[in-house]
Amino acid sequence: MCSRRAGSQEMGMKKQEKHAPSGAFWVLLLVLMLIQFTGAWAYPPASEFGAELRTERTLGVPFQYSLWLLILLAMAWHVNKAGFAPLFRVLRLFVPFWAIGLLAAVFGFDPISSTRSVVLWSLMAIGAALITIELPAERVVRVVNLTTIALMLASALLALALPTYGTHLSGSVHAWRGVFVGKNMLGWIAALLVVANVVMVNQQNWRLAGGAALLAFICLVGSDSKGALMAALITLGYLFMLTRLRRRLTPGFAVGVLVFLLLLTAVMIFLVAPFLLEALGRDATLTGRTDVWSTYLAAIVKTPWLGEGPGAYTTLSPLTAPLAQRLAYLGAILTPHNIYLGVIGDTGLFGLIIFLCTLIYLATILPLRLRGQGTLMCAVVGFLILAHGMVETHEILIPGPGWFLLMLAYGLVLKHAVAAPTRRAQRPARQPMRDKLAPS
Repeated sequence: MCSRRAGSQEMGMKKQEKHAPSGAFWVLLLVLMLIQFTGAWAYPPASEFGAELRTERTLGVPFQYSLWLLILLAMAWHVNKAGFAPLFRVLRLFVPFWAIGLLAAVFGFDPISSTRSVVLWSLMAIGAALITIELPAERVVRVVNLTTIALMLASALLALALPTYGTHLSGSVHAWRGVFVGKNMLGWIAALLVVANVVMVNQQNWRLAGGAALLAFICLVGSDSKGALMAALITLGYLFMLTRLRRRLTPGFAVGVLVFLLLLTAVMIFLVAPFLLEALGRDATLTGRTDVWSTYLAAIVKTPWLGEGPGAYTTLSPLTAPLAQRLAYLGAILTPHNIYLGVIGDTGLFGLIIFLCTLIYLATILPLRLRGQGTLMCAVVGFLILAHGMVETHEILIPGPGWFLLMLAYGLVLKHAVAAPTRRAQRPARQPMRDKLAPS
């Protein structure tokens, strides 16, 4: 009876392996997600920057829904094979922010629209977790490198060969936007890919990562997104400081030193801010951003605890439309141009606390506690979100490249942490010297 049961279980496992998705499926899924969450597409001709952006994507809706279906099918297969435990292990760090977002959506101004944003954000998180579980870390890194090169090369070629489609007229400058909706989006994604690929230069295929980082930097400069450029340079400085600290100090002491250095740097930046703004060609209002912040803050403080739900203040909505009209002299201002105001507006002060705790842990504590390139990837992506968030509002509980890369990196960290004890356990025990010297 036992042998028959064991035989049936073995046949079931072989049948399951036979129908398992191949590595090519997971690579394809990763590439599709990188395209979707960066927003890369063939957009209509660009108008002057500052006017309302045209975001139509031919066949974009079928592409998006096909991707959601693929993620759901992949999740169903994975859960049937391994249960929820591996998936939850990657996602549990992000569950508190997801939960506060869902709560804010239920009590927000538009529960259906906000809940939809949370659901799509959840699918993005599940997709990132599945990739890190099912693909080897080296392959994930290589696919991200190659996709970076393809997206940045396409952006550069489109901006140079077809400027009507690939550039914005920003003042007197033809700023690159490439295969993205606007120049600031190209700048944001290029900044993310610069810092991510600089970390990956230390991997085995350093030429590929170095080429990807160089192409991304060229696109970052071409985008004329000065905020993204400054945030990327500050993040690279942070990376340099972080790597030195974790080589020379214990984790606990390094955290204290790092916090002190960050506070000192913040004070120095505040003192030299006028000179930095002059060097960047910005006025003291950061091109009107101080007016934007005060206008949005006056509306946001009316619902400070849970906000108005995801997307309420970070997309065009009945709440942001009148504010955009009031700020029309600055262009199409549909967000507060500050991620911290955006988080409070969408999820309230409770959401801001969870948001900051999550990113600060990933950017500072995790890379000092654990070694490995994955922790440094978490550090630079998390720090860049915090730094660039001072002047821009990017994805909060909306699928986007920042969260996606952060979740990929965190999944790889956990995969390495699980594999390391296994490798140590499999390593043959060292033979005592007296045994080696004993005569046979």
